[in-house]
Amino acid sequence: MNNRVLSLSLRPKTIHEIIGQKTLINTLIKQFNTRLPHFFILYGPVGSGKTTLARMISLAIQLGKNISEISTDDWVHYKTFDISEINAANKNGVDFVREIIESMRYKPLRCKAKIVIFDEAHQLTQSAQNALLTETEDVSNHVFYIFCTSENSFIDGLSRRGTWFCTLNLKNDEISELVRVAATKSGFKDDISGLVRGLCDNDVRSSGLILQSCEKFFNGSSVTKSILKISDSNLNVNGICACIMNGKWTKLKPVLRTVKRNEIASLKIKILYTLNNSMFHNYPNVSVRVSKVMKKKKKISDNSPYACYSF
Repeated sequence: MNNRVLSLSLRPKTIHEIIGQKTLINTLIKQFNTRLPHFFILYGPVGSGKTTLARMISLAIQLGKNISEISTDDWVHYKTFDISEINAANKNGVDFVREIIESMRYKPLRCKAKIVIFDEAHQLTQSAQNALLTETEDVSNHVFYIFCTSENSFIDGLSRRGTWFCTLNLKNDEISELVRVAATKSGFKDDISGLVRGLCDNDVRSSGLILQSCEKFFNGSSVTKSILKISDSNLNVNGICACIMNGKWTKLKPVLRTVKRNEIASLKIKILYTLNNSMFHNYPNVSVRVSKVMKKKKKISDNSPYACYSF
């Protein structure tokens, strides 16, 4: 058995191995058959496969194939191509971006294109984004940029220039399928229905987080601990839920400022679990009150990238 963790060993190599995302995949296939963008923005929840998809797109461009034609064997060539993967959480300043832009001016010697994948692209500074404005508007034929982001915090000009592709959370049947695949890969023989039900009930719907939960569950953790554990966090989740229930958003701000970035996804799961299993079940009017409070917040436009998936 492969000794790599599930989030790595089960990373898809072709679009045919991807569970869910059917609409997105069909759109990409058609895009490759018509006019290929030089500036992609892959947008969606944490762990929904944005970076994996960016790598598939990059490999397809370099090989001159449609993304549907990529095979597992093609990946032996990936590192030989001019594909730069940059973590914008660490390298996000204007000087670094200017260096990237300057290096992109020269055509590649051994491949068809120069491709830059910016992971966590929303962390690029405003100056760095401004530096990319002209570069992404009038792109050379050999230059491609791919942004992977879970937040839409780009300046307007940059946002308009990108071609958006949105990765979605998985549906219940897709969650069940992914857990079954993970169990088979791990050689796990016991019942997985409890984990599937727990993932669905607690709104754990991105592939990465599901596989993390599977990793814990297959190694002996309970369903609750596999799904809900928040590392190094002493937040009063019940207090946060009470503020949500009563619409006390200003009281929430100082509390949420203490949340670490790597705790956000787990905190969301914990809040949903508490509301679903405690408040909503015990107090039938709570769901109505929460929905009324949320309606008072600014409505998301249908044209906004946020409208492409549910929170």
